[in-house]
Amino acid sequence: MKHTHNLTIPLPPQGKGRGRAVRAGAGVRVITPAKTRNFEAVVADLAAEQSEGGIIEGPVAVRIVAVFARPKRLAMVYKKTGRPKHPIGWLHCPQTPDADNIAKAVIDGLRAVWRDDRQVVSLEILKVYGVMVRRGESWAVEPPRVDVEIEELGDAPTVRDRRLSAIARGA
Repeated sequence: MKHTHNLTIPLPPQGKGRGRAVRAGAGVRVITPAKTRNFEAVVADLAAEQSEGGIIEGPVAVRIVAVFARPKRLAMVYKKTGRPKHPIGWLHCPQTPDADNIAKAVIDGLRAVWRDDRQVVSLEILKVYGVMVRRGESWAVEPPRVDVEIEELGDAPTVRDRRLSAIARGA
């Protein structure tokens, strides 16, 4: 039976920073930026707190929704009507960091949940600006966060996996 784990990271989405090479004696080491290390540590702590115990052993599918704060230009409200100028639901977020870098930071931070990130066989990520919420007479934007869903998969591919396989073969 498939089991799903949900995790909310109440921080603005953070991309994995580029490592910097430094000399260490006769060799070279790659140092991950402190901002990335801190984000991954918070993700690991939250995952350990929110997980139901136990380490996931098999393959997993990961879905990530990175919710960014809306910029002021997308959170403007008409003075006469009091209604927002833009749709109040999620809007696509084409800003940095890149979706793949967000996924790397989150997946590396989830080390408390699984043995190795090689277990991730399916990955979906969505970058959006937050929803506008009515608060009394005014409007507010939901705070930034990262929602993660981890689905434990069985050994046999699902119907969807087989359909993707057919697409890859050109069928």
